[in-house]
Amino acid sequence: MNDISLDIAVSFGNYPKTYSQMLLEAADDYFYWGGRKACVIPGHLEGKSEGVILTDDFPKASFLITALKVISYFTGIIPAIAYLTRVLMRRDRQYHVIDLEKELSAGIIITDKMKKKVQDYYTVGLPPGEVEKYSSGMKTQVYSFTKMPRFVFKVTEGDRFGKSVKALETCLVNNLDLLVIPPTNYFTMELDGRKFQVIVEKKLPIQQDRSRQDYNYEKLSGLGDSVEQIALFIAKTGLSDINRRNIPVLDHDPKFLGRRRIALIDLEAMGSPQEGFWGGGIFAPSDGLIISLSQGAHLVRAQDVADKFGIKRPY
Repeated sequence: MNDISLDIAVSFGNYPKTYSQMLLEAADDYFYWGGRKACVIPGHLEGKSEGVILTDDFPKASFLITALKVISYFTGIIPAIAYLTRVLMRRDRQYHVIDLEKELSAGIIITDKMKKKVQDYYTVGLPPGEVEKYSSGMKTQVYSFTKMPRFVFKVTEGDRFGKSVKALETCLVNNLDLLVIPPTNYFTMELDGRKFQVIVEKKLPIQQDRSRQDYNYEKLSGLGDSVEQIALFIAKTGLSDINRRNIPVLDHDPKFLGRRRIALIDLEAMGSPQEGFWGGGIFAPSDGLIISLSQGAHLVRAQDVADKFGIKRPY
């Protein structure tokens, strides 16, 4: 199996690399002039085939590096060596494209019982106490059923599942291993001539009490790496509806010091990294990551990411 041709550059992203991987990446990058790369994701082997994601989520080379590369082409010997290195090192390597939708939905099987339960909720109603509603906004309704306690249902007219897939891609390509996206699947439903996407998510062990999340962000130590990863995620995706409720801390036990995971449970609003960092918005105002953080060291790390991507305070 080999889904990746030689004309597609291979990268190992932000993951630790062996010397041979660094050499292969450099040889491939020497002939790279833009477009998508195949980012190798550790832990996705199928036999001897390595799993990759085709993505353009890579920084562009500086003008100086590009100029030096062009000049080196005229030497003849440098491109010949680079090409030979590339061919030899990729000769025995096999790659396959990871099915992100399949990975995201692993373990979530949509049943007729689920579909009927959601349909009945909107058409004939359900007995009192059988539905626990979390939110009912302008675009999305979120609730769970007492007889299906393992799942959260989110009903929307937008492509929320597609955004979850994009979020998973961003986390895998950038090695954001402290960010957790709930296993997610979906089905479509029609009501009064309108089509809705019904998201079915596995319920995570989240402390629902808002005061607990306030405590986690204000008092817990060891959130620095987690904050840096959520900041990078916001910069990359434009996730904008940021408050402590939407990015709850999963690991509050002392044993997780320095490796505390953060859950991404509201991925609907993407497109404004400025709102994601600094807050704002009209229909669903965001607190922003900077306001959501309290500890000075965390603020500095989030601000450093915003500065790196040129995301300025709007006021």
